[in-house]
Amino acid sequence: MIRSRWTLLLGALLAGCGTDPSAVLTIALDDVPQITAENTLTVSGTVSRSPEEEEPVLVIAIAGGRTTVRDTLAPTGEFSLDVQLNQNQENQLAITASDRSGSVSEPSIAVILHDNVGPGISTIVPFNRAAGISLTTPIEVVFEEPLTASGGSDGISLFHNAAPVAGTSVLSSDQVKLTFIPTETLRPNSVYEVRIDGFEDEAGNPAGSGQEICFITTFEGFPTDSATDPVEDTDWFAGDPPSNLMFPDFRRLRLTRDGNTLFGVAQFNGARTFGLTGDENATLLIDIDIDQDPSTGFLPIYDFIFSGEGQPESGMGGEYLIGIDPLPDLADSAYVGELLDDGGGFAVRDGFLPGVCGPYFGFDTDYLFETVGDDGLFDVTVLSFAFAEAGARLDASPEDGHFSLDLSGAPAIVRRGMEPRVTTIDRRWHRTWPWPGVRRR
Repeated sequence: MIRSRWTLLLGALLAGCGTDPSAVLTIALDDVPQITAENTLTVSGTVSRSPEEEEPVLVIAIAGGRTTVRDTLAPTGEFSLDVQLNQNQENQLAITASDRSGSVSEPSIAVILHDNVGPGISTIVPFNRAAGISLTTPIEVVFEEPLTASGGSDGISLFHNAAPVAGTSVLSSDQVKLTFIPTETLRPNSVYEVRIDGFEDEAGNPAGSGQEICFITTFEGFPTDSATDPVEDTDWFAGDPPSNLMFPDFRRLRLTRDGNTLFGVAQFNGARTFGLTGDENATLLIDIDIDQDPSTGFLPIYDFIFSGEGQPESGMGGEYLIGIDPLPDLADSAYVGELLDDGGGFAVRDGFLPGVCGPYFGFDTDYLFETVGDDGLFDVTVLSFAFAEAGARLDASPEDGHFSLDLSGAPAIVRRGMEPRVTTIDRRWHRTWPWPGVRRR
């Protein structure tokens, strides 16, 4: 019995020295986000001990991230630890505190979803490179997760030939569908570009970052005619073009008239970019004889290039070029040039930026229908080039002459009393490409 009493007394003394748990530890976490795009998350808070101790030795541990982290706390019980999260998955963090007496707190659980991937697009209407789209269609983008608006952005931006189209963006109540409604009717036979910006998901990732799609509107209901490359491509070249210079395989030109505006869509066999250089570059010249009068001696640019004689002429200012990036010294990416009566070259009458949609290139001009006496009939020759430092390739289509197109379904509208913007280009632009050196492969 005596030995038993001493044993109990010793146990009590040892307990008083902290060998057994003797406190209740409580964790109070600061706010923890439910979702984040950051790889490292700072978890902070305070640990309290009851009963209090003058200089408690407290340890905090956080498990559930990529590694378990722990630290010894200051006497105030405050803690702040950086936790490495498992990427793009749910992280369930268990935070526990302990002291030197062996007391351990109930775990505080924080669930954080790591997400550093922008919301993908589930569906989009119209789909990318869709053709024949109604002129009154809204643009709808459905995302794979909810979005949040930021910064007063419109969310969807719509462009026609690089110019913004006015409209409003509406986010659905479930925050997954974004709808753009143009405030004006879309133009026929035109390329439109859609860009998505200014919206992000709950983790702060931008919605559709780098996402751009394009579509081509319908030409139905408007006077329309087409010119299609009817022959197998023949590889014309000058110099020694590199093997990676894509052949400029023009396929089709479609012209549509809406009042006094001419809308055109040119199509290549594959996706191209317009420019003078680059593996996928393309240059396009559309030679138009607007009066179709044989007495004026129409000689297309095509005939001029390959015969090496004479000069393009149509008389009475009836011959025009629509050029897309053919001239390095032009500030505009595209233009309408009119053949001068004195043979001094072409004068630029209209400048614009083409719309680009994979293999499709859209443009429009209202200058051609300002010509007095226009009847909507055209003779057209299409020339497509690809340039490189060592040489060039050309798709001369059609090789057997030129197309005759009819857009007479709508009356010509003549605008009078307006002086067009004019920039004169002399015939020195032919030096851009060594015409006499053209050979057939």
